[in-house]
Amino acid sequence: MRRCGFKGDGFIFVQGSNDDTPEGKLQSNILATFAEYEREAIKLRTVTGKKKLAKAGKYSGGSQPFGHRWGDEKEEWVVREDEAKIVKLIFQWYVYGDESEKPLGMVRIAEKLTELGNTHT
Repeated sequence: MRRCGFKGDGFIFVQGSNDDTPEGKLQSNILATFAEYEREAIKLRTVTGKKKLAKAGKYSGGSQPFGHRWGDEKEEWVVREDEAKIVKLIFQWYVYGDESEKPLGMVRIAEKLTELGNTHT
């Protein structure tokens, strides 16, 4: 037996054989259709919930942007100064360049960050 739906509502399927008969194919297709529906319903509820949190100015989970962390106590973004220095350095290199005074591309910035990390280990 397989239960589909949410919060106690929904429907129950009695799992039968998925043989190569017209009935077996029908049952398989019906199950696939309901599974697809449930995936889409979950996706919609998730997106709706995240939008609601964002409109309320709350953190909806997921990865946090480098240089920031979510402060649960005040429910606001807090700057992580150690990481923010690196973000500022990347911006500086990308827009204004380094000692060569020419803006750097992402590959060169990654190389410079690796070099910088190797000198601090």
